[in-house]
Amino acid sequence: GARSKAEIERMRKEMEEEIRAQLLANQEQMKDMDESFEEKLKRNREEQEAMGAAQANTQDRKSKDPHLVNLNEDPMLSGVIFHFIEPGEMTIGRKDATPPPNIQLTGLSISKQHAVITFEGSEATVKPGEQGAKTKINGVPLTGPTTLQHLDRVLFGSNHMYVFHNPMNPKAPENTPSKIDWDFAQKEIAKHKGFDTASAGMSKEQIIAQEQILELLPMVSEVNAISEELNKHRTFEVILISGAAMEGYGSKKGAKVVVKMKNLLNGNTWLWERGKFMNRRYMIQELYQRHLDGDEDVAKIPQEEDPFWEPPEDVLIGTANVFLQSLSYALDFDDKLAVTDYKGVEEGNLYVNITPCSDKGKPLDEDFFVEDPQELLGKPFHFKVTIKSAEVNKAKYSKGLHIKYKSYQDEDFTSTSVIKNTLSPEFKHSRIITYPAVNEDQLGYFEHGCITFMLYGVQEDSSNDSRLMKMTTRELRQMEQLQNPGLQRRGTVSTGDASEESKLRNELEVLRKKYERLEKKEKRIQDLCAEWKSKLRNELEVLRKKYERLEKKEKRIQDLCAEWKSKPVDEQQFESFWRHINAVANSSGNKLKTRVEILNTALQSHKMAQQAGGGAQNGSNGSINNSKACVIQ
Repeated sequence: GARSKAEIERMRKEMEEEIRAQLLANQEQMKDMDESFEEKLKRNREEQEAMGAAQANTQDRKSKDPHLVNLNEDPMLSGVIFHFIEPGEMTIGRKDATPPPNIQLTGLSISKQHAVITFEGSEATVKPGEQGAKTKINGVPLTGPTTLQHLDRVLFGSNHMYVFHNPMNPKAPENTPSKIDWDFAQKEIAKHKGFDTASAGMSKEQIIAQEQILELLPMVSEVNAISEELNKHRTFEVILISGAAMEGYGSKKGAKVVVKMKNLLNGNTWLWERGKFMNRRYMIQELYQRHLDGDEDVAKIPQEEDPFWEPPEDVLIGTANVFLQSLSYALDFDDKLAVTDYKGVEEGNLYVNITPCSDKGKPLDEDFFVEDPQELLGKPFHFKVTIKSAEVNKAKYSKGLHIKYKSYQDEDFTSTSVIKNTLSPEFKHSRIITYPAVNEDQLGYFEHGCITFMLYGVQEDSSNDSRLMKMTTRELRQMEQLQNPGLQRRGTVSTGDASEESKLRNELEVLRKKYERLEKKEKRIQDLCAEWKSKLRNELEVLRKKYERLEKKEKRIQDLCAEWKSKPVDEQQFESFWRHINAVANSSGNKLKTRVEILNTALQSHKMAQQAGGGAQNGSNGSINNSKACVIQ
């Protein structure tokens, strides 16, 4: 039913009291908040004043005292950490060192007593705090006491990068930029590892490769440090391999940046592409974090789950290039080629023959030589690739050797059989490559292209050396560096001296064969010229003699005419004159021939006289005996 007025009044009063109480509570809370805000504001002001004083002190000291200032990949985080160098000795290392170091650093590859900086007068020197402590000055490993100069770059461990400033002696080494950033420091490290960091004149692909190198170097340094920390017996390095070496001739890719992992116990190696390495690095970081968290299972992780483990695979020992310019002149190529690795180090030799042939594989003789490569266009062309044998330097590759290669427009690699238990394999491999009608692209391949032969070695998951097992990963890596002190990578754009040498040798061989053919041509032309010269000389001699005879005939006829003209008219007998002129005109100049002809005439006259009879015969005989033929005879 309806509520009474008394109930309604009571409810109204209760609501008013609740509202009044809530208002009082809110007022108290606002009062507390005001007081709290004032306290916070006061505390914040005090902190800012202290920070301002500290910053002012830092700024003041920066202009007076030598100090280290940090570099970071993120420009916003560079130049925010300062370590001032006090007179005397200052130690750098981990906080768990005894006694605690003056400058405490944490992270990978930081030793307890990592380095010692000594400052006297206006000069600072740095030296390793203990054996094996990793420090680099301007990209060069620190091995003993070194004087620090203004704007020197100092890397402690794997990722603590600093720039040294010395206001007391602010003269920096020549060619040092006024502003040092992270990229400059990383390029410097890359340069001292053998990579070309000059970007002038580089193509887009080469610039990308350089950026990848600079990106991967600190990551590889980090993974190496974790490998040492967890004692995984693995070492990593950034290497550069040409696209042709990775994928054969015709690859549109430039030099490829990959990471090489090596098992320090048995020497097996693997090449990881950038993407694979980045994934493995993430897994390695997770494993290391578990180690830092005290997870004891890290030491017992199954082999298949270990990011440092990889099943054995065939390793690329090196490559050899055969340039095909000789084919554009239908000439063969036969030579011993140097097999070089990605560092340009010679790993062995390869014996290869490439020769033009018939469709059955029969070599063409020199008559098929062409002066102009354009003559090959539109015609069928066959050539045979023969891999005879190889010689390999390192005994560890005797487990098995084989070669892979691609020719122009091949989709898949051609591979030889695997030859085991020898360092001098006899491959005896041959293949006929046919072009039904040579086009411009194929002719360009002959004139400017090459076949890249890739020599692979079989790797096995062999047992580890028991002597090496007693050494730590750090010790093994140091031994590796000492055994190979001079090996450095080639530049980011280099095709390799061996490839250039092979190309030059091929061009030289083509020129030599062309020269030999030109020599033969020249000799043949000289012989023809000599032959024609002799022939012309003979013909000239014949013509000269004929001319002399004609001159004599002309002179004889002139004499006869003059003689006949000088006779009295009654003695000018035309028949006798005509007979003499006719004899001179029809004479060949050969006395024997003339005598034979006259004798034949006399004999024929004598025969006719005999046939005429007795009396006539006597008269004829008398006539014949008095004839000119008889007189001449």
